[in-house]
Amino acid sequence: MRRQLLAAVLLAVLMPAAAQQIVKFERGTVALGDSVEKMLKIAGKPHAILPPEESPPGFKVYEYLTPTENIRFTVGAGKVVGLGIGRR
Repeated sequence: MRRQLLAAVLLAVLMPAAAQQIVKFERGTVALGDSVEKMLKIAGKPHAILPPEESPPGFKVYEYLTPTENIRFTVGAGKVVGLGIGRR
């Protein structure tokens, strides 16, 4: 019984964290660890690529705008290593 309760609590806590690591687009989803090529194929051309002085050292930040959200993918070594979603 304790194990089932612990599993249910862990599932409830971890589900929102997993959901935040994936962004859905019309052509599919982009997740942490995906390649830059996959991100560009699914998300399309970015609205902007932030200049180096506005990005973490050694990384590029791709910005996508939707009517309701501002989505930023941080890319390093050819992979998506971070993402942020802000409401507009």
